[in-house]
Amino acid sequence: MRVGFMRKTTLYLALLRYYYNIFWRTSSMNTTKRLLSLLLVLALTFTMVIISVGCNGQETDDKGNGKIEPPAPTIKSIEASINVAELPVGSSIESYAHMITVVGTYSDSTAEKPHKETIKDFTLETKGAVAAGAGEITVKSGSLNADVAYTGVEATDPALFQFDSTTGAITAFVPFLKVTKVDEEGKEYLDYPDEEYPTTIVIPSSIEGVKVTAIDSKAFSPEAQITKFSKIIIPDSVTTIGSLAFAYASIVKLDEDAPDTGYDRYKANGGLDSVVIPNSVKELGEKAFMECGSLVNIVLPHSITAIYDRTFDACYSLKSIVIPDTVRSLGDYAFRKCYNLTSVTLSSSIDTIGRETFRYCEVLESLVIPEGVRSIGEQAFVDCTLLMKITFPKSLIEVGKDAFNKTCKWRYNQKEGLVYAGNVVIGFNHKTKIEKNDRDIDVEVDIIPDKLTVDIKEGTVGIGGSAFEGLEQITSATIPSSVKYIGNRAFANCTGITTVALPENINIAESAFINCSSLENITIPESTTGLGKFAFDGTAWYDKQPKGLVFIGKFLYAYTPEDDVTDIVLPDGLTTFPGYLFNGKKNITSIVIPDSVTSIPANAFFNCSSLKSVKTGNGVQVIEDSAFGNCTSLKEITIGTGVKTIGTSSFSECRNVETLVLPEGIITISDRAFFGCARLAINIPASVTELGEGVFENCIYIENSKNKISVIAGTVGETYVKENKLPHTTVTQ
Repeated sequence: MRVGFMRKTTLYLALLRYYYNIFWRTSSMNTTKRLLSLLLVLALTFTMVIISVGCNGQETDDKGNGKIEPPAPTIKSIEASINVAELPVGSSIESYAHMITVVGTYSDSTAEKPHKETIKDFTLETKGAVAAGAGEITVKSGSLNADVAYTGVEATDPALFQFDSTTGAITAFVPFLKVTKVDEEGKEYLDYPDEEYPTTIVIPSSIEGVKVTAIDSKAFSPEAQITKFSKIIIPDSVTTIGSLAFAYASIVKLDEDAPDTGYDRYKANGGLDSVVIPNSVKELGEKAFMECGSLVNIVLPHSITAIYDRTFDACYSLKSIVIPDTVRSLGDYAFRKCYNLTSVTLSSSIDTIGRETFRYCEVLESLVIPEGVRSIGEQAFVDCTLLMKITFPKSLIEVGKDAFNKTCKWRYNQKEGLVYAGNVVIGFNHKTKIEKNDRDIDVEVDIIPDKLTVDIKEGTVGIGGSAFEGLEQITSATIPSSVKYIGNRAFANCTGITTVALPENINIAESAFINCSSLENITIPESTTGLGKFAFDGTAWYDKQPKGLVFIGKFLYAYTPEDDVTDIVLPDGLTTFPGYLFNGKKNITSIVIPDSVTSIPANAFFNCSSLKSVKTGNGVQVIEDSAFGNCTSLKEITIGTGVKTIGTSSFSECRNVETLVLPEGIITISDRAFFGCARLAINIPASVTELGEGVFENCIYIENSKNKISVIAGTVGETYVKENKLPHTTVTQ
């Protein structure tokens, strides 16, 4: 009972009664003074009530020693259930703990009815191997126990699985492999076997004494075959499920007469509807369950760290998914076309939601995006027609183009003006009107004023991809100091903007201001953290730049070829440059790369046919793939002492290089690194521990023994040249 409050109320009422008797009934004061004194007493009484009430409206105790906390809810009982009650005999019970749900019944003195909540903090009292037949698992939370029943099921006949004993992988489900049959006329033809197989498939933990550790790509993907099994149970020996492993293992038909929304359009017609995956599985491959249209029931293990592209794409029947906190990223199209998905619990560890991840989840109504998510990909929630309630994290900084366009109910219902997804501005909502289109159908169109001003509020941290793309009516844009990221094509084709001042520590994505033809004045600070390609192409500013190297702040932004052949010396202090700048430029004859550069990008000087001389600084650690590929005039190469990796085809088809001295410190020389270097004479340092395939293939002088590869005795280089039968000389270190 709220004793303190009742006592104080009684006291205040007594005070008011005393005033009435003394000052109102018997006092000689006139009416005005009486009213004023009444108001004074009421004010004092009200103040005393406020003081006596604790924070958040909770009262203090009788001695004024702070608020009285309501009694904490207590768990009166718990109950447990398991998602799929069939477990493989011999596997560890602990490997399937993630499939158990424990619910506690809570009660407290203020609740009219007990309430129930899911309990995550529980332990297994029953451990060890799954036994055959009926069994029970006891779970414990605090001092309370609950039992959940299961059935231990034996492995399916190993003869139904094609197995690679060298890799431990099941490579195929035998009934899905065509066999040779003979028709009535004695002619042979290929068709699927006629043998029946169980509707529940329990994968063996071992076959012929060899442990089953993987389910290979397409192993249970039926292609043209109709899937007759409905349940797959995986033992805890399996650690990897390959790409397309169960893809298309359901039959779904389109109901043309059904309403044009949600799962009602799709009718399951058999096939895989339930999967048991143990916590031993570390990886689910791309498209592993793609187009399993009948799949309703799956619990993801707490051992996976990523959900890759299209893993559950077009799982039309899937109703709910809980993504465990071990998962750090969601791939592109991961849950696209899950038309019946109504509940999604995202991992607290993810930082990225990929492109079209939840597109066409038409009956999903609400979503909490957890703190830590920094990026949402393009069209991630397009056509989520019922998605109205979204909780955005403060960590969100990047939102891709049309991640939430007007086919998403949340976006459609935003107020007129700038629209914010958390602290990221993603565009305008304009006034609309109804017009007839070319087919005489009423459509809603935006009413855009002749002039628009973009005044982004302080506290905004990002500008979404294509947020204002194509709005020629924008004449000015104010970007506050809080903004740290401008997305891909955020202001593309905004031809009315003339000036832009960017804040400190900004990261500018690809094509952010491309084709802003009137943009002449650009202020970009030295603290800028990133500058994407083509960010300012097609602007008045760019058109005025002289030929040669073009810098924006500290970034080498562009290179416009000179009329004549030229030598290029990149300035000291430059740390990186885009890989496309010099690609294919015919006028470059030499390049000097300073010590401050750490990596030469892929294809950086590919097909620079006039390039004769290259010198890399000692800070360069990686020469990426095809960096100098097809530089047919290249003769002199000086590689700095810091290089650790020479990428695939880095110097392929450099036919005129005669001598190349590789410094100690190089660790990796990748596939075909010097393919087609016809005149090459080269050494392999003792530091090299990895050489790829065909590193010296088509090196004519080496193959004809005119030049020999110099190697050091007892090194990986010596082993490599011997195994590949390459002419060489061996020296002692």
